Order: sequence, then structure tokens, then C-alpha cells
Amino acid sequence: MNKVQVGFFSFTEITDPTQHRAYNAWHLLDHLPEQHPLDGVAFGQRWVSSPACRAARAVSGPLLDPIHYVTLYLMTEPVDRTLREFLALGADLRALGRFHRHRRAHLSGPFRLLEAAAAREIDVLYLIGVDPLRDFPDAALAQKALDNVAFKVVQDTHAAVLREHADVMLPAAPPLEKDGHFTDWEGRSQRLNAVRGPKRLARADWEIFVELAKALGGDLGFTNLEELREEMARLLAPRESAAGPAESGAAKAADGPMLFTYPLLVDEGSLSDGADELKAAQETAAFAELNAEDAAAIGIEDGGRVKVSTASGSITLPARVTANVAKGAVFIPFNQPGLAASTLLSGEFSTPVTLEGGA
Repeated sequence: MNKVQVGFFSFTEITDPTQHRAYNAWHLLDHLPEQHPLDGVAFGQRWVSSPACRAARAVSGPLLDPIHYVTLYLMTEPVDRTLREFLALGADLRALGRFHRHRRAHLSGPFRLLEAAAAREIDVLYLIGVDPLRDFPDAALAQKALDNVAFKVVQDTHAAVLREHADVMLPAAPPLEKDGHFTDWEGRSQRLNAVRGPKRLARADWEIFVELAKALGGDLGFTNLEELREEMARLLAPRESAAGPAESGAAKAADGPMLFTYPLLVDEGSLSDGADELKAAQETAAFAELNAEDAAAIGIEDGGRVKVSTASGSITLPARVTANVAKGAVFIPFNQPGLAASTLLSGEFSTPVTLEGGA
């Protein structure tokens, strides 16, 4: 459940035209995430705006004109600590004289996507195979983001996903109608071949990206799946990690019960859509699982009703009393019939909770 929460962008101008080679060497040799590992940095990528790219820009303006390079770091939990360490690392490198002296940063900083959308700081939200109302652990923030963004593009295999919010729907082909690859939980990958071609207007996601880039006057650098796989092979090739063992810190003890959540294998998510027989055999309605001592303290027995309340909302659910949950913890599955647990959360997949005997 370690999902990306923040994108940290840096837009860079090289002030001396003769220093691009030196800047690229510095960035490759002294400024890679692998050399300065931080727990929450899940991905880093840099784009170069070559003279040809700058000439082909579909949109420009005073803020974009000076930019030569864009760097993106995607960050997962622990977000706040990662941002603090990230900024401290930058200050340390600068103090050591290890920042390129012909580099000027523009518009750098953390970009919390849904918070920015809710605050009307962005004009377009492009949602690809995601439903923030179900997937993000703060349904209220997700709803505000969808309400406040002026233009929303939804790319998905199901027309029903976010239909009422979408200004444009881009139909994506489901797995059986496109070539691709599957990676299991152990990281093992295998290729998949389409059983049939896409119906009507549907396209594979990568084809949609290529066509959009072309319509905007851009070029993603590939025109077919084999070229895309060659790039993936280069980017995902095994390499020796420079990271040492992670330092363990003492977790802060909660003052009271804590709710935690994650999805069950069979739930109301899109991967189970249409699997009616599987759902009939395996899917269960929402429930709350708690330790026997916590249940006894509020007079709840196995099979009884418990009211679970957080800062974001409350729900009364059937109780499952078990020794498999630690004292002080309450488990509610993330996306079962009758409850989207995101309505109880405020941006994280755990939150303080109060428990009462339900009627």
C-alpha cells in the first residue's frame, strides 16, 4: 500500500550555454538518488529540453522559456520525513560546494497533486486507470479535487469510472485486448499476448500516449511496443545498489486505538469487476476486526456491532474478535461492499480511532 503521495519537481536553467556538458556530467556522477538513498524516494527521472524540443513546444511562456531540464522525484510514505531529509541533503551538498555553479532552479518544490487540485492551483487533471475517490485515503479531499479542477481527462477501461466528473473519456483497452507483460508479487515478469484486438475506439495505453504527444507536437521516442520494451529493459536493468542497511527508528506510540486498512484480494476494485462467481464465493461485506481485550473493554462480542469513528467519519460494522490483531489496533478492509474505507481516512492508511458498542 506504499503509493506515491508527492511529486517533487525541479525546473532548471543553465545560465552559461557552454556548460551543458559539465552539468550533465555532474548530474550523472554526483547527483543520482542511488548515491543519496532516502526511504521515501521511489523514483527519479530527468527530462532534457534540447533545442529541437524547445522549438517544437506546443505551449510556452515566460516561466517555461528558460527551462532546459526538468527533474522529477516521486515520493511515498514517510512523506514529511522524506521531504525534510531531501531538502537537508540539498543544503548539505550546496554547503560542500557540490552544486553546479551555472545551474539556476525555477519553480522547484513538492507538488501534492490532489491538494493542488483542491486548491484550484492546476487547471487539468489527467487520471489514468485510477479512481481517487476509491484509491486515495482521503475521500473528502479527492472529491474536492475533482470538484475544483476545471478540466478532467479520464483514461480507463471502464466508462463508469468517474463518468460524472470527466470532461473527456479516453477508452483504454483491457488486458485481454492488448499485448503487455505481467509482474507478480515476487517481481517475476512474463509477456502477455492479446486474445483479441480492442473494440471500437479503445486503444492500448501506450498508443494513447503516443497519439496525444503527436497531437501536441511532441515525440515520446517510440512508435511501437518493441521500442518501448527496449527502453524499459535499459531503465530496469539490474544494477548494484549503493544503499546501505536502513536505519531503524523507534515508532511513535499511539495514544489510543489505531485503525489500519488495506485491500483484500477479492473486493470492489476494478480487477474484480465482472467476476460475479468469484465474488459470490469469496467476497465479504465490510467488517471491523479487533483484539479480544479491546472488544471486552466496550462490551463487544464476536459477531456483535461496533461503531468506529475517526476525524473524517464513522461507521457501524459487524465485529470480528480475534487474537490475530494486536491490542490497540482495528482492521477494516479498504474496499468491501458497503464501505469505502477512504471515507474514514485523512491522507494516510492508518488513523486514530474511537470504538463504541454499536446498536
